[in-house]
Amino acid sequence: MTSESNYRFKKIANDASLLDFKDHWQQLVETCIDSSFVHEFNWLHSVATILTRNVTLVTAFCESKLIAIFPIDLSCSKVLTIPYCTQTDLVDFIIDPKHCNEALANGFLNYLSSLRPGWKLLKCSPIRTTSGAAQLLGNAKAFKHIDPHLSNYFFNTTSPEKCTRISKKQIKNITRLQRKLEATGAQLQMHETTLAEFIELENLSWKGQVSRSNIESDQKTLGFYRTLCDRYAKTGQLKIVGLFDNQRLISGQLALQKSGRLSILKIAYDPEYEQYSVGSILLGMTIDMAIQDENILECNLVTGPSWAKRWHPESIEVNELIIFRSSICGALGYIKAVLKDALRPIKLQILNLLSSGSKL
Repeated sequence: MTSESNYRFKKIANDASLLDFKDHWQQLVETCIDSSFVHEFNWLHSVATILTRNVTLVTAFCESKLIAIFPIDLSCSKVLTIPYCTQTDLVDFIIDPKHCNEALANGFLNYLSSLRPGWKLLKCSPIRTTSGAAQLLGNAKAFKHIDPHLSNYFFNTTSPEKCTRISKKQIKNITRLQRKLEATGAQLQMHETTLAEFIELENLSWKGQVSRSNIESDQKTLGFYRTLCDRYAKTGQLKIVGLFDNQRLISGQLALQKSGRLSILKIAYDPEYEQYSVGSILLGMTIDMAIQDENILECNLVTGPSWAKRWHPESIEVNELIIFRSSICGALGYIKAVLKDALRPIKLQILNLLSSGSKL
């Protein structure tokens, strides 16, 4: 029977130490729970060195074998988190499925106590219910609170038969819009494009003009995507594709491919073509391409955007998981969270009544 004593934990001290075990990291990623781009060295190293400096890596070994990597933000002594920022729509731990057990979970939480003796809770968000963090910490002897957060939409592209749940009405609609656009003389082609062209297109859209959520919104974000694209281009996992009208880029996607999953991180379109839903036309082409490619088993939207509901995608819950330390403070924090859940419907009823009263 596996016990905590079977595991040895170590904090990565510096960037040089991190580079020393890069190969072991990538080997673990190939077989880890729910393997995707968020687990990869290139992704996490780019996040840690460009977007946020508050990333500490805790590693776990069984004998001499690396079996887990825990990215942790220790900047707050009371509340610990998996590092998160505006460009990280999903986060996770990197866990060998053979070691997803109570001993590893409890050993990790005890190790956190040696790093931050006064910690009260560990916040993991946003994580998929299938993630390594959710599965491992579900085994821990601790108070746990789950708050439904968002959804992660995706399409199963292993075969045409697996894609039958995609809305036939949506497919019919984008086919109609594509023909309508071609009737204006547009010559549509889908092929690879560059990061520079994608950024230029994104700047034209509402992301660049209104929300300022585009890649060029700040220098950190721009540096992050440039570094990310350079690294993933070298591994062949970078997929930036566009829909072109003759030579004009009118819709684009920036995606990363890992473990059979094509994860679309960014989309953009030319507002002059908005009436033709060129983003949807490109997504339809991408899904068709993925079905034909035996190396792509899933086309994933990473988040759960409201516009995607009309496609009838498959969905996985994305939650906030909070682990409260096994202490009096932890127990009180857990009770507070449970009471807050219980009172939420009552609060909504009161607000609705007050709102109805103000209209009278």
